[in-house]
Amino acid sequence: MLILILRVFNLVYGFPVIAFLLSGSLGEKDIYGDAVGGFANNHYGWACAMFLLTSLDLYRNDPSLSKKHLWFIRILTPLAVILLSISGSRSGYLTFSLGFLLFILRNSNTHLAVKLFSVLLVSLLVFQLYGDPESALNKRLNKTEKQLKEGEARTQLADLCFETMASYPETMLTGFGFYAFRDALLKLNSKYNPQKLKINLHNSYYELLFGCGYLIFVFFLLFFPLRTILIFALKHSSKYVFLPPIILIPLFENNFNPGQFMFYPWFVIMFYYLHYSETQTPIYSKKDNGSVYGNNIL
Repeated sequence: MLILILRVFNLVYGFPVIAFLLSGSLGEKDIYGDAVGGFANNHYGWACAMFLLTSLDLYRNDPSLSKKHLWFIRILTPLAVILLSISGSRSGYLTFSLGFLLFILRNSNTHLAVKLFSVLLVSLLVFQLYGDPESALNKRLNKTEKQLKEGEARTQLADLCFETMASYPETMLTGFGFYAFRDALLKLNSKYNPQKLKINLHNSYYELLFGCGYLIFVFFLLFFPLRTILIFALKHSSKYVFLPPIILIPLFENNFNPGQFMFYPWFVIMFYYLHYSETQTPIYSKKDNGSVYGNNIL
């Protein structure tokens, strides 16, 4: 079942790469803040991180992958690497880096020489980007350094929410209501300036905490993301690397509705691991003469 899920994710998140090829130019150095081909720069960063890591997982763990899908991966992979590098998506950089680190340190079904060669290639790319002051990577590093010194609007907004909860202890249990934290701050905290802090929280976990309170937040955290991480670490981390974008990108974006870019992979994977220990119905394939399709995938 997991392999089938990863196949779908790989195809779906390969589509934005194709959309950019049809509408943009890989010759750009930085597309941060741009909307090209119907997607924003962060969408491209997230899509590339998902596509590259699921491609790595399928390439190493799916012997029944079709030749068409293999060529889809082979053609799009170098293009996705370039698109990720120019996307300026810090969450895309971070989650891909963590997945790659997992591949190097934890993976048990790849030869050491392949890992060393991969490290060499990625290092050359990073050094090339770091050496160009106009690269998306350098611009995001400079922006991050500035935000660490001067403060960041999302952090300030979250701090106000925590402060308001502390002043009204009942909200620690009930929350402010889903998507209602702005109205609550306007009524309960005189420090809140809606003109100065127009930005959203851009954090799915904060949205749940401030919307529903600590009780529901802790329940969700224990039974969904933390359970997912634990089972993945015990059962799959030696073979797969797909998880970092799925669990961590919600820290940088609100994914609590089906229209959001990462909603489906986030919840599909969390529900998969929620029911991981339960008996699963085998999927049969006619072309395999009734044999179980994907015996080797769990």
